[in-house]
Amino acid sequence: RRNVVTASIDSFSFENPVHVGDVISLRAELTFVGKTSMEIEVHVETEKVITGEVLLVAAASLTMVALDEKGRPTPVPRLILETEEQRKKYEEAVVRREQRLRRLKVESSSKGDYSDPS
Repeated sequence: RRNVVTASIDSFSFENPVHVGDVISLRAELTFVGKTSMEIEVHVETEKVITGEVLLVAAASLTMVALDEKGRPTPVPRLILETEEQRKKYEEAVVRREQRLRRLKVESSSKGDYSDPS
């Protein structure tokens, strides 16, 4: 077990509204693990109590970094991919990570400060 902090929110989309009386559920899935970072895909759904209809409300991709007792990034266990769907999501996460790191490098080069959180 480790404490983690949010390093970035790569994408966040709102798809449908939530209304008073709806039941909200969140589902999170670990899609990528680096040396100290991990990507978590989060889906928020709403269920209309009367009809049972379930709708996607929001989706997000978050990068979290594990911290040790002194608040420094610390290694995390590797991700075990058991299904083809998990492998596909992992490969997609690798692409997102590479894009994110390129974007950070460009942004930071103009500020003179760049570090890879994982």
